Amino acid sequence: MKLKIYQTIRYYPEQTEEAIKVGGPIHCNDELAWLGKGHCFWDTSLENAHWWGQVHYQNQYVVCQAEMDFNWDTCFDLLGCVAHRAWFMEQIQLVKAQLGPQTPVPIAQVLEMLFAIPEFNFGAIRANGLPVADRPPIESVFPQGRYGIDLYNRTQICIRNLQKVNFRNFHVLAKVYP
Repeated sequence: MKLKIYQTIRYYPEQTEEAIKVGGPIHCNDELAWLGKGHCFWDTSLENAHWWGQVHYQNQYVVCQAEMDFNWDTCFDLLGCVAHRAWFMEQIQLVKAQLGPQTPVPIAQVLEMLFAIPEFNFGAIRANGLPVADRPPIESVFPQGRYGIDLYNRTQICIRNLQKVNFRNFHVLAKVYP
């Protein structure tokens, strides 16, 4: 399946659209890279890309769009693949058993350990961040009471290997700056 993905980058006055296109996508390896080192994108949601620029780049940002092929053979999907999620939870428990059950285990640390295993041959990771606090869930009534469905996901994809996911058509979509 082909996905449209969006990357939000900080705007600098010396940047040209061509320089962004040629230099992109941007590789993320700072403390906000909660899915580990790689090229971080928003899955399908242009709205999330703008939200990130507004909140984290103080309305001085550029949104780039690209395409990738998505399937469970090349993308470790912690959102839509129950088997991937269950196996990942097992790996976290193994790490906790070594470090102690009360020790917090950063997701990026576990993913870095997994990517060191040759058999872990994924080109990307897909996951939801924490629930979106600024949006209420869509609520439905079921026979046992009220339940919510979170339709406002902030789903991210961290691409570690651009070729494995057939990454293509990276370009500047929007510029937001004074």
